[in-house]
Amino acid sequence: MSFAKATREPGSITGQAIWMVIAKGIALVLALALPLILVRWLSTEQMGLYRQAFQILSTALALLGLQVAASVYYFTPREPERKGLVVLNVLVFYLTVGTIVALLFVISPHWVVPILNGDALVPNVPLLGVTILLWLVGLNLECVAIANKDIRWSSVATVLIQLLKTSLLIAAAVIGKSIRAMLIAALLIGLIHCSVHLYYIWSRMGSFWRGFDLKLFKAQLASALPFGIGSLAYVIQFDLHHYYVSSHFTPEEFAIYSIGCFQLPILQVLIDGVETVLLPEIARLENDGAYKRIFQVWAGAMRMLAFAFFPICVMLFVLRREFILTLFTATYEAATPIFAVNLFNLLLYVLLTGALLRALPDLKYFRIKFCLVQLPITFLVLYAGIKLGGMVGVIAAVALTRVLDAGVTMVAIGRRLSLTWQDLKHLGPLGRLALASLIAAVVTIVTKLAMTGWPVQATLVVGTLIYGAVYLAALFAAGAVTPEEKSWLLTRWQKLRRFGSAPIGISTVPKAQ
Repeated sequence: MSFAKATREPGSITGQAIWMVIAKGIALVLALALPLILVRWLSTEQMGLYRQAFQILSTALALLGLQVAASVYYFTPREPERKGLVVLNVLVFYLTVGTIVALLFVISPHWVVPILNGDALVPNVPLLGVTILLWLVGLNLECVAIANKDIRWSSVATVLIQLLKTSLLIAAAVIGKSIRAMLIAALLIGLIHCSVHLYYIWSRMGSFWRGFDLKLFKAQLASALPFGIGSLAYVIQFDLHHYYVSSHFTPEEFAIYSIGCFQLPILQVLIDGVETVLLPEIARLENDGAYKRIFQVWAGAMRMLAFAFFPICVMLFVLRREFILTLFTATYEAATPIFAVNLFNLLLYVLLTGALLRALPDLKYFRIKFCLVQLPITFLVLYAGIKLGGMVGVIAAVALTRVLDAGVTMVAIGRRLSLTWQDLKHLGPLGRLALASLIAAVVTIVTKLAMTGWPVQATLVVGTLIYGAVYLAALFAAGAVTPEEKSWLLTRWQKLRRFGSAPIGISTVPKAQ
């Protein structure tokens, strides 16, 4: 199914994904201002401590999620009369786990000393523990509205919460200029996040807390934990390099490394939007035994992401120094080579293997088995990387391990779907997108040589415009855009010219009955 056709079909996977992407895209604009302001208001040391604290927060959320929230996507459609109980079980799980973690952080805050190469963060560890509890509950309740097919409500909530988050964190940085002020703001964000989603659940499901089904709770855990434990090993493996650097370098140096590992929020928005609706669609097809169709949907989702991932990553590689200096000031120029390698890591997210592993029961234990095998390899490669190349060597080691992971995972999925070499033709559009990206890169590099001596901001702006124009032309020349998509784009362009702005024609998702 093409992009243009899917956006007109009620409830289509692409239509739902676009609603999520639009909402998170607006949230992106708000979130993108945060690091740009922080590097200008916080000292390098405070910036390093902020990155360390929020890295712990991010890792804790990823580790403690354990995929239990995702169980609502499967149990809500199958148990519509008990969806309140399904949600209650998710809430009970995260309240229990989060409370245990918060108590550990309060009772023993010095556990961070060996992994952070110092005790500067210790006084704020108890506050960080409570913040983890609140964010763990709030973030994992977001899936309830999506499972209830209330995509518009979820989209609005996403935007408003991100606006609040950005505003509070910026205010904390500008007024407090310390990591403690930032964590207090994060705690308030968690409180509001939990309140918003609990209000939604109560408004849609009533007094959902009046009851507890132990059998259903066990069934949800049995469905989620095999994948959750696998993802736990995955998170340990791919967050390990941050703690490896943090334990060997000062907070100031870690700030530089973390800037180099900048994740480009726009790409994460796209991934989240696509994966959110891809997961239940693949699960439905798997239940019908439509394995060839699964691969086609998967390939289409990869193509959708590649339209943005390929040109953005390649363009930023060409303009990497200008990008870092413009956004993060000359203080963080040393992050440029780290950022260059990290762009390659970002490209691998196009593969979307996580949704496939989650939806294929036969691969339930693949992630944990493979990650446990790969974990010691990762330790060795990181050790070699830091000895041979310092922080740049570490990020290069990360790239090597992720290539290995992606290759082995793709092979395992391909075997499970019984794919043949002929099926790989569905990946042909990715090659055309890559070709268009490389053509634009060559033109931009040549043009950049003529801009030697220009201010970095001017080079970044002009280089981006040239790259974008050449990429769009190369897309059509390489046949990467289908005739139907050309017609859809032409229609949208004509409406924009006529009215200045117009709705993009996305079909609404019907509300749950």
